[in-house]
Amino acid sequence: DFITDYEYEAIIWMRDNTLEDSVFVSDRILLHNKYMYYTAFSERRCFLEGYVYITSYDEDSLYYDEIHKRIEIVDNLYSGSCDITYLKDTMTEYGVDYLIVSSWQHPNLSYELEMVYENRDITLYRIDG
Repeated sequence: DFITDYEYEAIIWMRDNTLEDSVFVSDRILLHNKYMYYTAFSERRCFLEGYVYITSYDEDSLYYDEIHKRIEIVDNLYSGSCDITYLKDTMTEYGVDYLIVSSWQHPNLSYELEMVYENRDITLYRIDG
């Protein structure tokens, strides 16, 4: 598993241009549940990342229901048919400030949100509730 130079560039931009307490959501988690590059390089928190490490498969885990709820939310956000009101309301409820779309994973996906950064591989939107 790796990230492209363009992904790295976008994540460094996020680190340098967002508040330290910013939270983002990313479609990268849909490919790999152990993926944590974005939080590592951005030094920002993610809505859902690396969840396999916190016993997401153990139904007795305190986090089991919350993890699966968040997986369902991320699936919905990146489904291509997500309602913008649902997106804003849900992300605001969870304190998420930014939404990342990987163009190689979702080439035709865009949102009616403020685009704050874009390159070949990444589009970063600001979520205002």
